[in-house]
Amino acid sequence: MPREYSVGYKKPPVEYRFKKGNLAAHRRASLKDKVPDLVSHLNRPFDTERGGKRVKVHPFEAALLSLARDAMKGKPSAIKKIIQIFEGAGLLDPPPAKQTHGVLVGPKHIHPEFFYDKVQEILGISHLDPELFEAARVEYDQDQAQIKELRLQFLRGQNNG
Repeated sequence: MPREYSVGYKKPPVEYRFKKGNLAAHRRASLKDKVPDLVSHLNRPFDTERGGKRVKVHPFEAALLSLARDAMKGKPSAIKKIIQIFEGAGLLDPPPAKQTHGVLVGPKHIHPEFFYDKVQEILGISHLDPELFEAARVEYDQDQAQIKELRLQFLRGQNNG
């Protein structure tokens, strides 16, 4: 025996339920489907006062500043957390060493033979092959002469122009 359908609160008559074009049901369903976008809300900068002026601050920056303040006060948990954040961002890694391409550059007023002898004395390197050293010294002297000539040409060009 079928149950009698009662009409009342939230129970419309059968002939009017779920009609084409009735958007009320869809509207209720779409409202339930909308979940608040927490990420965009947390990513939105907010106004705060800093040094007597109103500024916009990103929530992560505000949290990091608060954490840094607590760490400066000596709170162990804040110190641990800020170190973890800095390590994760690579801020505590030493900077990469500047590559020198194997060239030693000494002061201009020191002759290369003296410089070589001092480096050899400090590092304890054995003497280079005398022929190789002589070839390097000759090349150095040629380079110095060429630099001197280029400098004179440059100065002459400036005086003429």
